[in-house]
Amino acid sequence: MTAITRHPAETIEAYAPKDRKPDRLSREHYDVLRHDAVGLKYREIAGIIGSPIGTVRSRLHRAKAALDVLVLADKIQNAGQPQESTNA
Repeated sequence: MTAITRHPAETIEAYAPKDRKPDRLSREHYDVLRHDAVGLKYREIAGIIGSPIGTVRSRLHRAKAALDVLVLADKIQNAGQPQESTNA
């Protein structure tokens, strides 16, 4: 069984829809990830998005798996490329 990583909000934002349009994550996945990232409980998320708790759990699981794949794909794509320096 693969462990699902808990991603910080900054990671979610990197793959998030821009200007309310889906980008690399579906809108449904983005919504549950953002609500989870700020610490809302499943019941609270379900109330916000208007779906049953089971749907929230399912979407959250799939969203985290999709985000894991996106992060890994970017790491593979950027492997061997020079890192940008953060020193000014």
